[in-house]
Amino acid sequence: MSVCDLVVREPPLVGQHDTPKCYPEKVKLATLTESDLRKSAKWRRAAIVHRQCGQEDEHVAHLMEATMDEVNLGFLDGPFHTEKEISQFFWARQLGCHSSVRVGARG
Repeated sequence: MSVCDLVVREPPLVGQHDTPKCYPEKVKLATLTESDLRKSAKWRRAAIVHRQCGQEDEHVAHLMEATMDEVNLGFLDGPFHTEKEISQFFWARQLGCHSSVRVGARG
Protein backbone atom coordinates (compact mmCIF):
# COMPACT_ATOMS: atom_id res chain seq x y z
CA MET A 1 0.00 0.00 0.00
CA SER A 2 2.66 2.49 -1.03
CA VAL A 3 -0.14 4.84 -2.13
CA CYS A 4 -1.04 5.32 1.54
CA ASP A 5 2.56 6.29 2.27
CA LEU A 6 2.41 8.98 -0.43
CA VAL A 7 -0.82 10.39 1.00
CA VAL A 8 0.59 10.54 4.50
CA ARG A 9 4.17 11.64 3.72
CA GLU A 10 3.80 13.22 0.24
CA PRO A 11 5.97 12.16 -2.69
CA PRO A 12 9.74 12.51 -2.19
CA LEU A 13 11.66 15.06 -4.24
CA VAL A 14 14.05 12.40 -5.51
CA GLY A 15 14.30 8.63 -5.37
CA GLN A 16 12.73 5.56 -6.89
CA HIS A 17 9.18 4.33 -6.99
CA ASP A 18 7.51 1.02 -7.70
CA THR A 19 6.44 0.42 -11.29
CA PRO A 20 2.93 -1.03 -11.63
CA LYS A 21 3.18 -4.54 -13.06
CA CYS A 22 0.79 -3.67 -15.90
CA TYR A 23 3.21 -1.06 -17.33
CA PRO A 24 6.74 -1.48 -18.68
CA GLU A 25 9.42 0.12 -16.53
CA LYS A 26 10.87 3.31 -18.00
CA VAL A 27 14.16 4.32 -16.46
CA LYS A 28 15.46 7.85 -16.93
CA LEU A 29 18.71 8.67 -15.21
CA ALA A 30 18.79 11.81 -13.09
CA THR A 31 20.90 14.70 -14.27
CA LEU A 32 20.57 16.71 -11.04
CA THR A 33 21.02 15.77 -7.41
CA GLU A 34 18.59 16.70 -4.66
CA SER A 35 21.10 19.32 -3.54
CA ASP A 36 21.17 20.80 -7.07
CA LEU A 37 17.37 20.99 -7.11
CA ARG A 38 17.21 22.70 -3.74
CA LYS A 39 19.94 25.20 -4.69
CA SER A 40 18.17 26.12 -7.94
CA ALA A 41 14.64 26.14 -6.49
CA LYS A 42 14.50 29.91 -5.97
CA TRP A 43 15.27 30.84 -9.59
CA ARG A 44 13.19 27.95 -10.97
CA ARG A 45 10.21 29.18 -8.96
CA ALA A 46 10.76 32.75 -10.16
CA ALA A 47 10.87 31.52 -13.77
CA ILE A 48 7.55 29.72 -13.34
CA VAL A 49 5.84 32.61 -11.56
CA HIS A 50 6.95 35.22 -14.10
CA ARG A 51 6.31 33.11 -17.21
CA GLN A 52 3.85 34.66 -19.65
CA CYS A 53 0.79 32.62 -20.56
CA GLY A 54 0.46 32.39 -24.34
CA GLN A 55 -3.14 31.17 -24.30
CA GLU A 56 -6.19 32.98 -25.60
CA ASP A 57 -8.30 34.76 -22.98
CA GLU A 58 -11.35 32.58 -23.74
CA HIS A 59 -9.34 29.39 -23.21
CA VAL A 60 -7.83 30.68 -19.96
CA ALA A 61 -11.29 31.73 -18.69
CA HIS A 62 -12.64 28.24 -19.39
CA LEU A 63 -9.73 26.61 -17.53
CA MET A 64 -10.18 28.99 -14.59
CA GLU A 65 -13.89 28.20 -14.41
CA ALA A 66 -13.24 24.44 -14.44
CA THR A 67 -10.52 24.83 -11.81
CA MET A 68 -12.75 26.90 -9.53
CA ASP A 69 -15.45 24.21 -9.85
CA GLU A 70 -12.89 21.73 -8.48
CA VAL A 71 -11.99 24.16 -5.67
CA ASN A 72 -15.65 24.62 -4.75
CA LEU A 73 -16.15 20.85 -4.67
CA GLY A 74 -13.22 20.58 -2.25
CA PHE A 75 -10.88 18.66 -4.55
CA LEU A 76 -8.33 21.50 -4.91
CA ASP A 77 -7.03 24.29 -2.69
CA GLY A 78 -6.57 27.86 -3.86
CA PRO A 79 -6.39 30.01 -5.77
CA PHE A 80 -3.14 31.51 -4.55
CA HIS A 81 -2.27 34.99 -5.78
CA THR A 82 1.05 35.66 -4.06
CA GLU A 83 4.16 33.69 -3.18
CA LYS A 84 3.41 34.39 0.48
CA GLU A 85 0.06 32.57 0.19
CA ILE A 86 1.77 29.62 -1.47
CA SER A 87 4.47 29.49 1.20
CA GLN A 88 1.88 29.64 3.99
CA PHE A 89 -0.09 26.83 2.36
CA PHE A 90 2.94 24.55 2.07
CA TRP A 91 4.08 25.45 5.59
CA ALA A 92 0.68 24.23 6.84
CA ARG A 93 1.21 21.02 4.87
CA GLN A 94 4.58 20.52 6.59
CA LEU A 95 2.78 20.79 9.91
CA GLY A 96 0.60 17.82 8.99
CA CYS A 97 -2.35 19.41 7.21
CA HIS A 98 -1.92 17.45 3.98
CA SER A 99 -4.46 18.48 1.30
CA SER A 100 -5.47 14.90 0.47
CA VAL A 101 -6.38 14.31 4.09
CA ARG A 102 -8.34 17.57 4.24
CA VAL A 103 -10.27 16.69 1.07
CA GLY A 104 -11.20 13.32 2.57
CA ALA A 105 -12.34 15.02 5.77
CA ARG A 106 -14.64 17.36 3.84
CA GLY A 107 -16.60 14.69 2.05
